[in-house]
Amino acid sequence: PGEDEATAASDASSADDVGSEQKASAVKEVPAAKETPVAEAVSAVNEAPAITALGGGNTFTEDDGPIVIDADATLSDPELDEGQNWLGATLTVNRDGGAVATDSLSSNLTTDSNIVIGGQVVATLDEATDTDGTLVVTFTALADAADVDAVIQSLTYESSLENPATGDITLVYSVNDSNINNGGVISGTG
Repeated sequence: PGEDEATAASDASSADDVGSEQKASAVKEVPAAKETPVAEAVSAVNEAPAITALGGGNTFTEDDGPIVIDADATLSDPELDEGQNWLGATLTVNRDGGAVATDSLSSNLTTDSNIVIGGQVVATLDEATDTDGTLVVTFTALADAADVDAVIQSLTYESSLENPATGDITLVYSVNDSNINNGGVISGTG
């Protein structure tokens, strides 16, 4: 018996020890699988505002004062109506083909440069742009869907020309809902 037998016996003993360790580890308890939450990506959709029932049809007569442009037009935006807050949204009105300085556009709800409904300022008028025949209405946080409709229905037109030309004029209405994603601007004529 030489060294080889002693080494073999020692190796065999090591092999048995390894085998018993493996069996012991095979008996260990494995933790149950945990549920992993799944995140869903949701993209915001910005639906465009809409102007409905915009038809005009009212006649301006020299020296009779301003006329209401369209008393049954409505303005809506799904996101702004739902949140009851039109803060920062704008309504711009001017003559088709470009503003005409002799056109005066305003609102019959105006106190100074504010549009007031129920004692609250729901919008402001940009008086600087009105002097060139363009009206810009900017809504405040107090404007809700009903107020916005009341504002568009309160808009007035007057011409400062002596002997204004007869015939129809077309006014262009543009609405920007102030949302940064696509779909927030609409135009209409009446």
